[in-house]
Amino acid sequence: MKGIKDVAILYRENGFSPVPLRAGKKSPKLKGWQRLCDAPLTIEEINTSFGPNDGIGLAMGFDGMQCLDIDAKHFESGEEYEEFITLLNERDPEIIKKVVIKHTPSGGKHWLFKCDAIGKNQKLSRASSGEVIFETREQGGQAVVWPTAGYRIEGKITNIQRLSVEERRVLFHCAKMMDKMPEPAKPTPRALMGGSGEYDTDTPW
Repeated sequence: MKGIKDVAILYRENGFSPVPLRAGKKSPKLKGWQRLCDAPLTIEEINTSFGPNDGIGLAMGFDGMQCLDIDAKHFESGEEYEEFITLLNERDPEIIKKVVIKHTPSGGKHWLFKCDAIGKNQKLSRASSGEVIFETREQGGQAVVWPTAGYRIEGKITNIQRLSVEERRVLFHCAKMMDKMPEPAKPTPRALMGGSGEYDTDTPW
């Protein structure tokens, strides 16, 4: 197996911006690492920045790179992922063919893709408990990738494709449809009138 520096260089050579992560953690080890969202480390910088036990993240924003983060540990029925796939396939079955799916140690999934449209990190939907289950990692974020311990990628990272602006909108819309948070109770007319059921005729003037 190639060393961590060699893998980081391969990521760079294939159009990604690798981020060195602290050994055993998900946090970047470089101060000001957000600059990697605009331009990757040079090969010389990779050789001096990555240690043999470090992990690798990919900087979101570089070349439109972004991620749909699916946190399965907060799923309630255990069928949410399949429900999401069904919603997506009903609207545009080609989208799933264009993303690269990464598996996390907790059983979650990261859908990696590129798109010309990009914003800031968003929380798209929550479980009924309030825990976030679908969110995005966009400009200024980073996503941990293989060969960091516990992470694996389906297929090849080089299979990643660029979604159209509309495909990205559909993807995020389906993720928002997975929200399980109960709607807040609407105030009744009685509550709006101070509980008396009648409008107060006294005025402060």
